[in-house]
Amino acid sequence: MQLNVKSISLAAGLTAGIVSVVCTAAFALTPDLAVGVGGLLMHGVAVQARPLTAVNAVAGIVLAVAFGVIVGALFAGLNNKFLKK
Repeated sequence: MQLNVKSISLAAGLTAGIVSVVCTAAFALTPDLAVGVGGLLMHGVAVQARPLTAVNAVAGIVLAVAFGVIVGALFAGLNNKFLKK
């Protein structure tokens, strides 16, 4: 079954944006816990807290959406390519 690249990439982008908003809210409410969990998710990479400003929050959400769109498009495109073989 071929996937619609546009709809998959937009769904992935929206999903990444929602996750980013939840993560931003968690950091705003419990910064130490959020940094600790972030360190676990990043496989031991040293995660440092940055000041939570409106610009940082919006930039993070925009980047998450952009990366989600790119990953979704890559996923759907590769899926469709492998189906043709």
